[in-house]
Amino acid sequence: MPEIYVYRKASLIAVLAPFVVFTILSVVLLFVLSDPWLRFYTLLFLGLHIGGCSGDLYNTWLYLTRFKDPRTLTRDTGPVQTFYVPMENET
Repeated sequence: MPEIYVYRKASLIAVLAPFVVFTILSVVLLFVLSDPWLRFYTLLFLGLHIGGCSGDLYNTWLYLTRFKDPRTLTRDTGPVQTFYVPMENET
């Protein structure tokens, strides 16, 4: 939704939630499944999932390294994310 601005914390949660949930689920399945083919497909899914999350992981890295101010806003228009950082003297 191009006209919605989200704070840093909410954006971090939204970006990391799918990565964390599906990664944990896949790793648990790898230990539970005994059929080698099911384990192979689970591992394949895990690899594709992590690759698909690369943009989200990059955004997380940006939040943790460049945009540390909790007042930072993000606008996601789909192909482009814009970060709005408050000026130093703004309160």
